[in-house]
Amino acid sequence: MSSRVSKDAKLGEKGQVVIPAEFREILNLKPGDALIVRLEGDSVRITTRHAIIKELHGAFAREDGRDLVQELLDERRAEAAQKWL
Repeated sequence: MSSRVSKDAKLGEKGQVVIPAEFREILNLKPGDALIVRLEGDSVRITTRHAIIKELHGAFAREDGRDLVQELLDERRAEAAQKWL
């Protein structure tokens, strides 16, 4: 599916927007899933936490293939484990 596919939606009385079923299926969204809603200029972007994490990993990827985000997470986990010894 192209990233430029769009569907019409309406804003309900309580400010709710229904994400089209086709999009929910593709993104494997279930009721109660956490979503991020961002104001970007004059647009609203709705995304998943997983997509944000993936985006951040890509932003911090290095040409040598090292994943700086994963390295930082590993360091923090090692530090936390040392505190409990």
